[in-house]
Amino acid sequence: MGICTFVQFFARDGLAETHFLIYVPAVVAAGIYGGFGPGVLATLLSAVASTLVTASIPYSTARMPSRMLAPTIVFLAVGLAISYFDYLLHQSVRALRQSEQRFRLLIEGVRDHAIFLLNPNGVIMSWNASARRITGYRADEILGKDVSVFFSSADRDTGKPTRILETARRTGNATDEGWRLRKDGSRFWAESSVTAITDDLGAVVGFAKVTRDLTERRLKEEAVKKLLAEFEAFSYTVSHDLRAPLRALQAYASVVLKREQARLEPSSAELLRRVSMSAIRMDRLIQDLLTYGRLSRQDYKMYEVDLDSIVTHVIEYYAGLEGADILVHRPLGRVRGQDSLLTQIVSNLLVNAVKFVPKGRRPRVDIRVDREHRDRALLIVEDNGMGIPAEHLSKIFEPFVRLGPANDDSGTGIGLAIVKKAAERMGSNVRVESEVGKGSRFMIELPSC
Repeated sequence: MGICTFVQFFARDGLAETHFLIYVPAVVAAGIYGGFGPGVLATLLSAVASTLVTASIPYSTARMPSRMLAPTIVFLAVGLAISYFDYLLHQSVRALRQSEQRFRLLIEGVRDHAIFLLNPNGVIMSWNASARRITGYRADEILGKDVSVFFSSADRDTGKPTRILETARRTGNATDEGWRLRKDGSRFWAESSVTAITDDLGAVVGFAKVTRDLTERRLKEEAVKKLLAEFEAFSYTVSHDLRAPLRALQAYASVVLKREQARLEPSSAELLRRVSMSAIRMDRLIQDLLTYGRLSRQDYKMYEVDLDSIVTHVIEYYAGLEGADILVHRPLGRVRGQDSLLTQIVSNLLVNAVKFVPKGRRPRVDIRVDREHRDRALLIVEDNGMGIPAEHLSKIFEPFVRLGPANDDSGTGIGLAIVKKAAERMGSNVRVESEVGKGSRFMIELPSC
């Protein structure tokens, strides 16, 4: 049966319009695989072909043109709609594929993070190159396995993998750090983040997990902790085993000097006094070194501190400040810092201000706070001392740098180093302005409350 006979068959039964259906698959295929243009072309060619075939049927040459007008228009409209719909579908699929390709390239391009997807039960569904590098598993070896394969048996026994997923399911995200296992059984320190993936209704359909290998950092931290522990033991030894003989030496020299001073020659008495003072100075030096070391390694929590109370405490309890005029411009107010660190700063600055003054000049110190900026407070300690030469300003905060005369052995040379370190531990800095013969101004910038 030819096409004409096929169309005749439908025409004799009043169904000539339905012959357009044989062209619909061609229009759909052209729209899907070619896009909008080929779909329109296929629609037009199908309409022309259908009209030519129908017009060749001998029985209805008089009535066919008017009878076929409406079906032809409908076919053209439907064909154009199908072509446009196929075009939109084609573009969506193409955009989705491009998006997936870009995402895949992005994931594969990440070098320091293992990125993979889990199904709602924690089974691994995808794997990137960095994940293979970190864990040692190829994709074909790990896909389909439970994420708990990376956890130690102790973690699995306590249900840690499940708890992490449940936290992510409940809150949307879960983070964790801990030792994980590679394929060869070796451990690596992992920082991981698990994010729940939800559908439009909010149901969890899977998880995205990002893991970073921080083994090197962890080993360094543990090495630092070990060194700090060893330093603590050394500090204990220094504090007790070295300071004890110094205190004994100073005490014995003082006793001999007191008991035998009348019988000693002036030069011998002076030597004993120097022995006693050297022992005291050495003891102070050891204490300052321990303080400096403690500032470097100890953790400090910042909180709201009353500067007026800190300054009052230092003035009242630190010896050697009685002969100075100390003017405090109250209220100094409150800052965010740490009281022991601020005490170290204020005490060392005040002691230096009173100690290093020209001969015959009464020490004078002004303490005030400049709050020009609302979020910052500038603590200023200004003295009328000897001042610091400009060429020495960049070195005065280094340990063992002495500000006083060469024959002055009353200081340890660590006071300003302690000031700088204490300020740094509070996230602050210290600056100095000075003029020889007129004094110095030290400024510490602190977060205001």
